[in-house]
Amino acid sequence: MTSSKKCSDTQKRRLAGLSLYDIVILEKKVIEASIKKVLRDGIYIYGLRHYRCKNGSAIDVEISATLIHYGEVQVVMVNLRNITERRRAEKKLETQATQLQEQEELLDIADDAIIVLDMEDRIIFWNHGAVERYGWAKDEVRGRVGHEFLHTVFPQPLSEIKSELRSGGRWEGELSSD
Repeated sequence: MTSSKKCSDTQKRRLAGLSLYDIVILEKKVIEASIKKVLRDGIYIYGLRHYRCKNGSAIDVEISATLIHYGEVQVVMVNLRNITERRRAEKKLETQATQLQEQEELLDIADDAIIVLDMEDRIIFWNHGAVERYGWAKDEVRGRVGHEFLHTVFPQPLSEIKSELRSGGRWEGELSSD
């Protein structure tokens, strides 16, 4: 963990001595307008923002502000949650989803029938080659147990195939239908 990417524990302790204007990466008048809105309307504010650590580095935060009564005084309570790591993970997942979509599109144009099942034998992918070979559209088969309607003949008991798949991460063999 480097100080250029995250606030250190020491910096977090120093945040207590800073004003909102020191850490919020917004103009002072924008911050004040938000505070006045909470005080005036008693509304709840929630959003994602970039905040500044004392060392000058920026972090992504989730912020909420709400009006509370503290004795006879109304004050705005502001909660911050550092979501820098979560945002980084979300971006990584988005990249992976894009890559998976591209791979799915490549598999879909193959002439061979490519069928992907989950661990409960339900069809989660049925490519164009499978449509051409078996005649069922993707929407007709998605979620169905493939071997039940294809009348699959297994070269060994299905329980052994699944055991090999669980232990080795894959199974290779040829299936046929009757």
